[in-house]
Amino acid sequence: PALDYINQAMQLIDAESWNYPTSLTRDLYIQKAESEHLCGNNDIAENIFEIAVTHANSDLDKARVYLKKIHYYNNLGKFKEAYETGRVAISPLGVRLPSKFVPPLLVKDIIQYRFLRGTRSIKELINVKEMTDEKQRMAVLLMAVVTKSAYQIKPELSINISAKIVNLSLRYGHADGSCVGFAAFGAIFHG
Repeated sequence: PALDYINQAMQLIDAESWNYPTSLTRDLYIQKAESEHLCGNNDIAENIFEIAVTHANSDLDKARVYLKKIHYYNNLGKFKEAYETGRVAISPLGVRLPSKFVPPLLVKDIIQYRFLRGTRSIKELINVKEMTDEKQRMAVLLMAVVTKSAYQIKPELSINISAKIVNLSLRYGHADGSCVGFAAFGAIFHG
């Protein structure tokens, strides 16, 4: 039934709907893609995601579509596709995710963590301010979601991403998804 309502809504908007900066059209396409996936129509879902990304009018809007597409790939067990989608989504937001686990990059992130943490105790980290920049907030959320994919590819890669989440959070503040980074990073390095 939900897919029927979404299809009716899509018939009400015309092809010109993408010419207007509106989140309604984007969200409608995302809902259609998710509903098609839940009904087992994965080819249609993937096509709808691509249409939504193509017509998104900003990096942040594209990231919102990509976020849902990452969930879609994770649900299908397509972890490499989910991870690559995350890499594409996050790059315009100013964060680079490695294509594979590279130990020196993790060492660099650990050194950066120690610098950013400074003399604060672990208990004091809860008092870090809240992140305000929307692009940075989305970057943290994308990394938190893609950490699942990274773990399935190579567990060490997910720790590398967790370190990046922690460092962004210490530098700019906490955001949705920061807890994923702190949980994984803390368990490994402060367990």
